[in-house]
Amino acid sequence: MIPKDECEISIEIILERQINMDTNLIGKCGLYCGACFIYRAERDDQALRKQIADHYKCKEAEVRCHGCGGLSESCWGNGCKIVICVGAKGFKTCYECENFHNDKCDKFHPLYQSYRAYGVDLKTNLKRINSGDAEAWLADSEARFRCSACGHPIHVGAKACPECGKELAI
Repeated sequence: MIPKDECEISIEIILERQINMDTNLIGKCGLYCGACFIYRAERDDQALRKQIADHYKCKEAEVRCHGCGGLSESCWGNGCKIVICVGAKGFKTCYECENFHNDKCDKFHPLYQSYRAYGVDLKTNLKRINSGDAEAWLADSEARFRCSACGHPIHVGAKACPECGKELAI
């Protein structure tokens, strides 16, 4: 039997790892990386992963990412214009950039517009994240991007759950 003190330490370590993992899913653009189609394709939608690879003329194995906060050398996100721009300026997110606030960013604005079509407001997300509400935003985002039938994570714009096949409203 494990002593109670050791159990409490183990639970604390597990919770700390969970929080660290979740913060990797804070997108530099304000997207919840857990709902990014690249992130989801690698984890649970191999048909989508193949479509992406075919479209971008790359290998399926290259369609992979750990989220903006967990980029490795082989992550898709390293080629993202937003990730490159934010990194070059030494920022954590687009919110820190003057061009974000005066709507003059030629990288952010088109992305912002495309996600608005799916009901995702990157500007509001970034304001919330940068106001110190990142943990609550992560929890809300994780709950929002789940299939209502089976609870499986889904990506922005998904038409059906990759797990149970339920049709999803955009």
